[in-house]
Amino acid sequence: MKNILIVSKYTFVEVYKSKILLNIILLGFTLILISYIASEFSHGVQARVALDFGMGSMYLVIMGIAIFIGVSLLSKEVENRTAYMILSRPIRRWHFLAGKFLGMSAILFINVFLLGIIILAFYFFLGGGISSLMWWALLFNLLESQIILLVVIFFSLITNVTMAVIYTICIFLLGHILSATLMINFIKGHIIWINLLTLAKWIIPDFDKLNLRDYIIYNQSMPLNYLMGSLGYAILYIGFMLLLNIIVFERKELD
Repeated sequence: MKNILIVSKYTFVEVYKSKILLNIILLGFTLILISYIASEFSHGVQARVALDFGMGSMYLVIMGIAIFIGVSLLSKEVENRTAYMILSRPIRRWHFLAGKFLGMSAILFINVFLLGIIILAFYFFLGGGISSLMWWALLFNLLESQIILLVVIFFSLITNVTMAVIYTICIFLLGHILSATLMINFIKGHIIWINLLTLAKWIIPDFDKLNLRDYIIYNQSMPLNYLMGSLGYAILYIGFMLLLNIIVFERKELD
């Protein structure tokens, strides 16, 4: 556990030195400005439009950070031969990978927290009411970004950086459209497609379970058992992907 915390701290400091947090704060205020401009074109629903635009923009930013920083999280260490120096010490490979994941997860948490607070504060300033579902949405954004982070790390271990990004974006898109695709009448009429897509949903993360954006925009409530079920699903998938990454990294030839 001590080794994992050391690596996670090293990872956090490394990413922090890239001044990404400063860029996130500046981006947050940029989102506020754009959200305000967008809300001015609406009539009577300024707060809702600002929240919709702000949450959507924040979501894309967080996913972009997870993909484009996560893809080089291990590959850069191997290319710079930093990994060889670290692993030559009494640090096991899975300690190294788990530490990198925790360190990057801390960065994602801070980004979600900062942007979320800025957006919700602006929404409240425009007259909107803060509900508990909004905090659930921020938590689910963080969990989804962790899943995406683990997916891009997995692909970076088995292919090059460019293809890892492409594959991860494909998984990201599929994770959002599979549930809707199963509802298409053409698909419902063909049992083969239903079986294939159902099988795909067992493999590809179902991000639709973590999407609460429409519910918070239109002030709809969600039953607690659904939220807890989605939370459990995300945690289990994160555990599965972390274990898969550890297995691949343990067997990867670094020479």
